[in-house]
Amino acid sequence: MAKIKGLILCVFGGACPSCKGMDVLKVLDAVRQETSVDFVDFHPQICTEDGNQFLKDLLDTMDIDKLYVAGCDPLMQ
Repeated sequence: MAKIKGLILCVFGGACPSCKGMDVLKVLDAVRQETSVDFVDFHPQICTEDGNQFLKDLLDTMDIDKLYVAGCDPLMQ
């Protein structure tokens, strides 16, 4: 199986001011069409225990070569 690249966008539960008015699906579609990633996805708050489990499950089930995570600075959460 070929290795793949993906992007996960954390939408910060919609609470972060930088996400106000963001059309998440439009952003992910643009990334998918304009970059060389093989898949895009989003999570409501990747820094939580649920987010960690999401990443673990993803990495355990897919042969991912590179995974980009777009989220806030770790000091924010």
